[in-house]
Amino acid sequence: MNEIITHNQQLPDNIQEIMQEVLIGREKLNAIRAAINAAKKLNKPTYEAMRAEGREYGERILDYELMLKEYFENINKGSGGDRGNQYTGGKSIIGDTFAMPTKQQTYEELGFTKNEVIRIQQLTAEAVAEAKEYARENNDIPTRSLALKIAQQNKKQAEQQQKITEQLKTSQVSQSIDIYNTDKKYRIIYADPPYPYEFIECWRL
Repeated sequence: MNEIITHNQQLPDNIQEIMQEVLIGREKLNAIRAAINAAKKLNKPTYEAMRAEGREYGERILDYELMLKEYFENINKGSGGDRGNQYTGGKSIIGDTFAMPTKQQTYEELGFTKNEVIRIQQLTAEAVAEAKEYARENNDIPTRSLALKIAQQNKKQAEQQQKITEQLKTSQVSQSIDIYNTDKKYRIIYADPPYPYEFIECWRL
């Protein structure tokens, strides 16, 4: 936990720097993986150090994407965020008129596609933490794909648990209503009279 806290404290405060890092980060990670694989094949002594650096960089990119998730969720809610250089009061100049830019336009101007934004917004802090832990245990580089897979699994488990909880509540309410339903009729009556009944003829009701 101390390692994670120290790592997060190194994150830049400028959202623009984070965006640029994320935009180039995935391609850079691919290059890092290629270099690590080459070092492994050549049995270079720097292989483990390169792998550790790659894992640290992968964790940093995931942290950046979590920060972008919050930024994307709040985008266009106010005056256009910190995009004052591109917009006047959150309004984009189109011809001689002013118009609020759509979220899609904003994403494109920032350099992100709609699908990239959607994937970033599907990340959760819990899933990212689990992806990091899994990568450390397996001496690998954490990826967004792994974090998204974990997030989907966690969501599915939460939905299943919620469904089970609701079913239990419904069952308990139904049983409670049935117990106190004195008007309900039954075809069989079970009784234990307080007198001997060995020789009493039983009649079918």
